[in-house]
Amino acid sequence: MVEILDTNVIIRHLTEDNLDQSQRARGIFHNVESGAREVYLSEGVLVETAQVLSSKALYNLPREKICTDLAHLLRLRGLSCSHRRAYQRATELYRIASHLSFGCASHTQSACEWRRF
Repeated sequence: MVEILDTNVIIRHLTEDNLDQSQRARGIFHNVESGAREVYLSEGVLVETAQVLSSKALYNLPREKICTDLAHLLRLRGLSCSHRRAYQRATELYRIASHLSFGCASHTQSACEWRRF
């Protein structure tokens, strides 16, 4: 059974800002990484995760860290998503194009992916 991945679970895993929730999130991602658990990542959750992590009012993480974390997330064995290649390219575009939000990078790459069909 595939579960829908929530932004809060990703944030807890990546930031470890709440001990109890972070430990539970770490357990989830350990199982996703091994393939013992299957989760689905929507574009909305991916974009929201990047927005929360980059927000000056919240975590204010550097783009490089966000990109590294999201790239790792997208490689997990038990993670599925609708446009993995586009999201991976969006991560790279976000890394190098400081004028773009992650949402814009994702939409740009999704449009490029759509044009290939």
